[in-house]
Amino acid sequence: MAKKPSAFLNKKRSAGSADFARTKTKVGRKVKRRTGDVDATVTARQLAVNEQSVAKDRGGLKLSKRGLSLDEHLAQLGHHNDKQRAAAAAGCAEIIAAHGDEAWRRFGDVLDGASRLLADAHAPARREARGLLE
Repeated sequence: MAKKPSAFLNKKRSAGSADFARTKTKVGRKVKRRTGDVDATVTARQLAVNEQSVAKDRGGLKLSKRGLSLDEHLAQLGHHNDKQRAAAAAGCAEIIAAHGDEAWRRFGDVLDGASRLLADAHAPARREARGLLE
């Protein structure tokens, strides 16, 4: 025996019973702004601060091949990475070899950094420290 079609499926909905009635718009027409809408457009501007520039002014500084000054190499002598310490000692030696007067101005700092590296556990760092003192 065939089932009778459900009356619920065949029932037409009335026009006013929709929960979220949306007004139909024609294609290409601009939608009018409602009174409660908030303008959410964001504009961005670029702010340039000279002190935070990536390109530092290095006028008059004695630099190594890596582009670092003697102060920066001396700071890296205490780095936690052993290869960085060895590279910093090599950079200090390079600057001192090229500019001897710079070594005399910072003699105490250079001697302090080299003496700390002489007792280093990393052999290349000790080797570079010996080269720095020579």
